[in-house]
Amino acid sequence: MRFAFAKREITPVAPTALSGFASRAGLATGTLDPLTARLLLVEVAGRRVAILAFDLIGVPEDFRARLASRLPGDVDVVPCATHTHAGPPVLARSMLGQADPAYVERLVETTLDLLREATAALQPGRLAAVKVPVPGIAHNRRLDDGPVDHNADAVGFFTDNGALGALWVSFACHPVVLGPDNLRYSADFPGAARARLEDLLSVPVLYTTGCCGQINTGHKTMDSIRQSGMSKRTPAEAQRIGTLLADTVAPAVRGLKGRPIEALTYGETSQAAAFAPVETSLRVRIAHDASQVLTNPAASFGEKAMAEIDRDWLAREHAGTTLTVGALRLGDFTAFFLPGEIFVDQALALQAEVPGALVVGYAYTNPGYIPPLTAIPDGGYEVDIAWRPYGTPGPFAPGTAEALTEAALGLV
Repeated sequence: MRFAFAKREITPVAPTALSGFASRAGLATGTLDPLTARLLLVEVAGRRVAILAFDLIGVPEDFRARLASRLPGDVDVVPCATHTHAGPPVLARSMLGQADPAYVERLVETTLDLLREATAALQPGRLAAVKVPVPGIAHNRRLDDGPVDHNADAVGFFTDNGALGALWVSFACHPVVLGPDNLRYSADFPGAARARLEDLLSVPVLYTTGCCGQINTGHKTMDSIRQSGMSKRTPAEAQRIGTLLADTVAPAVRGLKGRPIEALTYGETSQAAAFAPVETSLRVRIAHDASQVLTNPAASFGEKAMAEIDRDWLAREHAGTTLTVGALRLGDFTAFFLPGEIFVDQALALQAEVPGALVVGYAYTNPGYIPPLTAIPDGGYEVDIAWRPYGTPGPFAPGTAEALTEAALGLV
C-alpha cells in the first residue's frame, strides 16, 4: 500500500450567504477558521482511491460530472462533505442559498490540484483502524432514548518505519454547534477536532461525518428555526467539543500498529430516487400553513423564513435525483459511503453485518434527509418538512434508506 495526503483552503474570497439555517439572514462577516478541502489518496497494486472531504453543507450535485472528464482513468474519487452549516451555498437544487457555479468550478480545480500533489507524494505505508468510544457529545435530537453511535472511527496510515503519517477520523454527529446567529465561516467542531489532533499527533487529518440525520450535540431542530438556546452555541463550545473528541481519540491512535495492506477494492452503485407522492390535499395544507405563519405577527423570523421556503417550493418544478452508495475495502478494513442525511440507524445496521465498518454520510452529494421506516410514523422535521428546503419533488419513498443499506452490503 502507498498513501498520501493533501489539503487546500476553500474559504470564499468574497462574502457569501451561509448555508444550512433558514433562520439566518445576511452575508458572512468573517472567518472563524478556514474551510478546507482534504484528500487522502490510497494505492494498492496500481489501484487508487481518493477520499475527498469538503467543509461544506454537501457535495454540489454536478461536482462529479464536472470532475469526471478530467480525472485520470486509474483513480476513483469519493467526495464527501463535513456538513458544516457555516460554509457557502453549493446545492443548486436546494433552497439553502444561491449556489455559485464559479465556486463549484473552483472545487473541481482544487480537487485536481490535490490529486496531482498527492500522487507525487505517495509513500509506502501500513494501516490500522480502531473504534474509540466518545461519550458526552452525540445526542439523538428526536428521541431521548433513540439510537446513537458514540464511537469515533480512527484510521491511521503509517509509514514503513512505523511512524504515523496521516489520520482519517469519522464521527456521527451534526456539526451544528454554531447556530443561525453565527455569520462567520467555520468547519464547526470538526475543524476544532482536526486542528487539535494535528497539534497532538503532528500529522494531517481527514475528517468525515457519519450517518447523523437525527444526531447532534443536544438541541432540538426547532431551536435553530426559532433561534432559541443560542447562548450555548458559541465558538467556545465548538472548540470545547472538538477538543473533547480529539483528546479522546489521540491516545487510542498512539497505541496503534500499522499492518501491511495487499488488497484494495472499491465499488459503487447508483439508482434513481423514488419519492412519495405529494397529494393535492397536502399541497393545500402546506399553502394554508405558510399563509398562517406569514400573517402571524408572533411568528419568529425563522418560522417565517420556513414559510417562505414552503411557498417557493409550491411554485417550483422539482427534478429527481440519483442516489449513489459505495464501499471501500483495504485488506480487512471496510468503509461504506452513503449519500445525504442518512439516520444513524443505517450505519448501525451496516456495522451489524460488517463488524468494525466505518460508515460515512454526506457522500457523493446531499439530496436531503432519508429517514428509515421506523422514523416515518413519528413525523417531525426530518420526515415531514425538510424535503422542501432541500428542493426534492417530495419526501423520499418509504424504504429508501433500507434499500441503500442493502445496496451497500451488496458491494462487499
